[in-house]
Amino acid sequence: MHTVLVNTSSNVFRLVVSTVITFFMTPVYLHALGQYDYGVWEIVWSLIGYLGLLDIGLRPTISRFIARVSPVTEGEHWRKVYSTSFFLMLGVGIVIGCVFLGWSVIAPDGLAEQPERAHRYALFLQLVALQVVIAFPNTGLESALEGGQRYVVKNNITLLHTIVSSVFLYHYIYRSVWDPLLLLCLVNIVAGLSKLVCFLWMLAPRGIGPKIPTPSHFDTGLAREMYGFGAKSFVQNTAGLIEQRGDVLIIGGFLGPALVVFYSIPQALLAQIRNLIWSLTHALMPMFSKMDSQGQHDRVKTYFFAGSRLMVGILTLFFIGAVTLGGPFISLWVGEKYISGNKIILYILSAYIYVGMMFPLGGRYMTAVGRHGALAKVGSIRALINLGISLALVQPLGPAGVALGSLLATLVIFPMEARAILGCLDMGLGSYLRSTLLPAVVPALAMSLLAVGGNVLGWTQNWLGFLLTGTIASLAFVLLYLVFGLRPEDRTRFIRLFGAA
Repeated sequence: MHTVLVNTSSNVFRLVVSTVITFFMTPVYLHALGQYDYGVWEIVWSLIGYLGLLDIGLRPTISRFIARVSPVTEGEHWRKVYSTSFFLMLGVGIVIGCVFLGWSVIAPDGLAEQPERAHRYALFLQLVALQVVIAFPNTGLESALEGGQRYVVKNNITLLHTIVSSVFLYHYIYRSVWDPLLLLCLVNIVAGLSKLVCFLWMLAPRGIGPKIPTPSHFDTGLAREMYGFGAKSFVQNTAGLIEQRGDVLIIGGFLGPALVVFYSIPQALLAQIRNLIWSLTHALMPMFSKMDSQGQHDRVKTYFFAGSRLMVGILTLFFIGAVTLGGPFISLWVGEKYISGNKIILYILSAYIYVGMMFPLGGRYMTAVGRHGALAKVGSIRALINLGISLALVQPLGPAGVALGSLLATLVIFPMEARAILGCLDMGLGSYLRSTLLPAVVPALAMSLLAVGGNVLGWTQNWLGFLLTGTIASLAFVLLYLVFGLRPEDRTRFIRLFGAA
């Protein structure tokens, strides 16, 4: 349990630091690249996300296979898993890199706002191709470190490179002698190569063989086994990527790259809520799995509902904050023009995140008891509905129509998701919502009144007033939630859990 909590703490720390870096660097990128090139950047990386499905679930598979062998006691088998994983991910990177290389030769003008600048975008696509070839082996090595329970090492290396790259770009991306879009690619390539060296060094099995993966240790039979295992999570990954990446591609394809930013800015802000909940609940999945294997089903349910109350409380805090203070935050952060007239997108996406995360421990629990296949089916249905509605509404309603597609799809499948999760726990939806939502009503109302009051008084028109309003409103929520939300036995239970660890 101690290792799990340390790893999760490291993940949360990485998320916090990454969020701070994103806060400072997003306005820099947006103003340096301009609205059009920023949209191009978002579109290209969303497309890379889709093409990343070619790994057929290799990332979690690598973690699982690495975790099952010891580099010391099972040296030869460890080298096979290590080398096979590396070259499989390298192969995926090369395939996707060739796609972008071909695009740079055949049709670079498809990205160019002005045809005479097509050569610039051809060079951009070639640099992206090189970036991708480096990025996928890096991802595989990160998964290997996770499998060895070395999250702290992985996160520290990643954060160091992110900080150094961001500091460099902050000082040089505005200089006229540099092309901002191409400089961003070059810095990512250098950082990717440096991370690759660091990951390889940290993974080197001391005293049992080569310090780098070798083709001679690539095992075809093991590769087939890994792809067979990874295919089980392929459907779920596909559904998730359609939802997370598809919206940007639809907006860019139908409305042009310049309009992507009005969607991607609130989306990036709200994604931090999802990332925080995922990081906070990570430690509970192995705990659920261990309890379930020991036949402690009642104890699993107890922690599930106690944890759900806590997570829904945190989710509600950030949801109210996004709805009431998200607009002023974006205005101060990147400029009023990126939110003025587009607040409806922020509101719709906030509701989408809130409803979609209403079962924050559902995936953890279902995976722990081996019944996550039901969630994969539900996720696939949601992704298809989302895609269909977004395509139908993007032209008449613009980016807001795409956001509405995500929300409506989530509302449609919500009863199905509830049935899949709560059916395993022998609990009805009404009982669950009363247990998790009702405790947050009074704190949410108080926070809303204070935040709206700050807006009305004009406090949120500058950073000092915004921070003061946000702090007062959040403290009111937390204090009231401690009184009306968490039950005394919940507090005692969590204190014992973390104290024992």
